[in-house]
Amino acid sequence: MAAVKPCPEEVAPGVYRVETGRMITEANVHLVRSRPAWVLVDTAWSRCGRIIRAAAESLFGPGTQPAAILLTHIHPDHSGSALERSRIWDELCA
Repeated sequence: MAAVKPCPEEVAPGVYRVETGRMITEANVHLVRSRPAWVLVDTAWSRCGRIIRAAAESLFGPGTQPAAILLTHIHPDHSGSALERSRIWDELCA
């Protein structure tokens, strides 16, 4: 997978789009701020976890975790990193 720099783009107040790939691996995730928490909408392809984490930390601070992960549907370009992200964030809570 091509390296992509996480560069969250605010598309509406408190709603950030993060591009996680290029061309055939292109997918977007959204981080939605809901004070004092935030929610991750979709998780892109598998192995996009680092990009998502870096984007979230750039917006919400080191070690941040979402209140929830919402998947719009189960296609791999929307849900591929869900298990990876949930396991990593769950380990941080333990």
